[in-house]
Amino acid sequence: MQTITKNLSKTLSMDTLRAFSVIADVKSITLASELLNRSQPAVSLQLKKLEANLQTELFARDGKRLTLTAEGARLLPYASQILRLHDQALEEFGGPQVHGSVRFGIPSEFATTLMPNIVAQFAQTYPHVALEVSSALSKDLLASPADTYDLILALAENPKGRKKHQIRTDPLVWVTSKQHQPHALDEVPLIVAPPGCIYRKRGTEVLNQAKQPWRIVYTIPDLSGIKAAIEAGLGVTVLAKSTVPDSLRIMPASAKFPALGKVGISLIPSHEGDDTVARLMEYVKASLGERGTGGQMSQVIEVEQILPTGLGRVWQAITEPAQMQQWLFSEIQAFVPAVGSRCEFTVQLADRAYRHVWHITEVIPQQLLRYTWEYAGVPGTSTVLWQLTALAPDQTRLVLSHSGTESFPADDPAFEYQQGLQGWRQLVQTHLADWLAKERL
Repeated sequence: MQTITKNLSKTLSMDTLRAFSVIADVKSITLASELLNRSQPAVSLQLKKLEANLQTELFARDGKRLTLTAEGARLLPYASQILRLHDQALEEFGGPQVHGSVRFGIPSEFATTLMPNIVAQFAQTYPHVALEVSSALSKDLLASPADTYDLILALAENPKGRKKHQIRTDPLVWVTSKQHQPHALDEVPLIVAPPGCIYRKRGTEVLNQAKQPWRIVYTIPDLSGIKAAIEAGLGVTVLAKSTVPDSLRIMPASAKFPALGKVGISLIPSHEGDDTVARLMEYVKASLGERGTGGQMSQVIEVEQILPTGLGRVWQAITEPAQMQQWLFSEIQAFVPAVGSRCEFTVQLADRAYRHVWHITEVIPQQLLRYTWEYAGVPGTSTVLWQLTALAPDQTRLVLSHSGTESFPADDPAFEYQQGLQGWRQLVQTHLADWLAKERL
């Protein structure tokens, strides 16, 4: 009983253990204070409290660099495990839960191409939120009574005139069949949505301006019907480039089929401050890709991998610096999976050094990790999103999305879409998968 009383007389504060763990990673109180968003004196005080509580020195000074003492090295694995269990318990029993429903109005072509991916990913992360999706022309969505929808995705004919809620622009393109040639007819056969459709209006206007004969051969309001009619060779249509199905062919602009310009894509909440709607908006923006500098269209990098490893183990691999060094970037010295924390490291590529700057913006332990990705001295900001789903006790689905890369300078090959896609595929599907497989042996 005396021994039990003695052990219960001391407790280890989570704040002191977290400060100790971060200092051990970065070997500097100054850097640790930046990562923890605390003042340097406050972090120093946390360390002193822990050392006083344990009655031992945990670090030795080597100039400005701190190194773990033997006692500090003994404590570190305990601290890491305690913090991990603490964070998991908070998420399981006291973490924020998003509940409710969202009435989402969206044009039919985006409902067909966008919503399956959105629903799957959003439902995995926020299982207590119900999505009620309705499709209509943008003009009808915008004219509906104010309480009809919680969120509307709508097209703007003049992308320069609606800036408040605009998230990107998208070029309009002429679309035809891959097997048939209705576009070769002298009189252009058009497959269109009913009057009021922006695509229909833009297509007929440019054909009239070009004095190109045309006629409407088929009118149908949804993308599925338009797609079937085009595949059958009945005619051509106009679509936003990001919604063109893979089974159809985009035609380059020509004298017969003039350039169509762009449309704006806006995401309009019925009122501000709804957290559930805000979460859905983030997912839609990530899937569409936010508009980059110069208005170019974004291509979101997405890589999915099924890993034969438990959820907790995969989470450690993408959040613990010592493990991230093994498969992601060996230059990473510190990383704290907490909202507001910051991670910086430098990677040398060819004859140029890139200073990577990450800001953590959202964390749901063992489910979701989101951070912005910038480069010091380089214009542009991108967003990386990791999503984990347990398929079985020893099987995890990992989905990596990287959006906004088009905001970086277009003349730097390091920021090209294909370069990024190939890089992430190699990192996730080869390096991470191999590292986790090796760890299981």
